[in-house]
Amino acid sequence: MNFKVAPFGISVIICTNNGAKHIGPALEALENQNIPDDLQWEILLIDNGSTDDTFNVVENIKRNFKKDIQFRIISEPIIGKSNALIKGYNEAKFELMLICDDDNWLQPEYLQNVACIFRRKPEIGLLGGYGIAEFSGEEKPVWFDKWQQLYACGKHHEKSGFLAPGDFSIWGAGSVIRKTMWVFLQKNGFHFINNTRPGAMLGEDLELSHAVNYSGSKLYSDENLWFYHDLSGGRITRKKLREQLRKSGSALFVIYAIASKNSPDKKNKYNISFVRMLISLAINLLVQSLKRNNEPMRNYLFIQLTELASQRKKYRLVYDDIFPWVSKVKGSFPLKDISI
Repeated sequence: MNFKVAPFGISVIICTNNGAKHIGPALEALENQNIPDDLQWEILLIDNGSTDDTFNVVENIKRNFKKDIQFRIISEPIIGKSNALIKGYNEAKFELMLICDDDNWLQPEYLQNVACIFRRKPEIGLLGGYGIAEFSGEEKPVWFDKWQQLYACGKHHEKSGFLAPGDFSIWGAGSVIRKTMWVFLQKNGFHFINNTRPGAMLGEDLELSHAVNYSGSKLYSDENLWFYHDLSGGRITRKKLREQLRKSGSALFVIYAIASKNSPDKKNKYNISFVRMLISLAINLLVQSLKRNNEPMRNYLFIQLTELASQRKKYRLVYDDIFPWVSKVKGSFPLKDISI
């Protein structure tokens, strides 16, 4: 398949909604990146319907940069992180598109490491790292470590490498997707189901992980890609944890798995696949209930099971929506054949 590849380089995409109070350190960390002379890069900030002083704050920081960095500010007025991501991915100049949340402080070698990894392993479709929680002098909640992965913190893979089959755990924060891959997915009908409006269900990162994996390309996690995740300012409380838990177990990804298994020519097998999946989840939940110290997994499985059982009609519609593009992309775009 002939496919035009964007210039090699990194577009750092920051999606922000009312981030004026905490975006400064994220931009400072980007200015302090150790960039090789032969690596092109840019910062692309997507202002997603902010009603605070985000634009003026960012413009002021941009004017005071001591380094000459390509920096664009683009407005996406329709609220929802997926809308901002689409805008950023479509506007990015370079082949490697890195998501840096407005509360992420990338370590100084992050961009340099990203470029090296893709040069060595061009078959990667989606690359990820991990976050280290930063409370800026505030006391870390005693319960935080057990639940830190809900906040994209802590190592969730033992070592660097390609993810095992069925593992889609590349977090959106700090992740890098190839523009070639994004264009391919969009042309074949991929679209986000989770709009991720503020306070809505999480999961746009896992949607991309599934889509990239279905295409035949690979997911890769690297332990050298880490960042601080700023959780200060009273953002982590017991009440907010409960809200985070409620949003963490989206059953959408069960439907993705069913669509992939049935594609391209077994669409009508949905009902039996759905029942089998419910039984499998119930058995897995029972097994996990017998284990100690695994509350996050039990919570995740329970939410998936109850959501699927109570919203069967909704998820049948989701299945019908995603099945066509899953069938089109399945195994058809291994990036090992497309050099950068």
